[in-house]
Amino acid sequence: MLPATTTSSEQEVIVNLARRLTTLGYVYIASAHERTMEDREDIRFMPFHQDLLPSFGVMAGVFVVRDQNIASAAREAYPEAHVLVIDPDRVEEDLPDFEPEVIRSWPVPQASRPALLRDLAVAA
Repeated sequence: MLPATTTSSEQEVIVNLARRLTTLGYVYIASAHERTMEDREDIRFMPFHQDLLPSFGVMAGVFVVRDQNIASAAREAYPEAHVLVIDPDRVEEDLPDFEPEVIRSWPVPQASRPALLRDLAVAA
């Protein structure tokens, strides 16, 4: 999830991270900078409104760019998802080994396991 404070260069970092995750399943980027929903390069881009989080069945992971309040709301909205707050300027330092294999190793409740392969959300 990308709040309005996310810069263009930071958005590019997040999109590059998202591309690495498309091998796991469907990846969404909800951004305050998007006006309409559209698919680009195996990623679904959609508008992000902080007061209305995207609604999905089950999400495996959510990335939130810098905003702890959005992360808290995401933890409530998606209780089975791994919610991470990230700083795009530190992605290489903080997530050097963050590859699809790492995500596959996350403990996921058995009932949600198919969703891991289907609905990985990149929320920044």
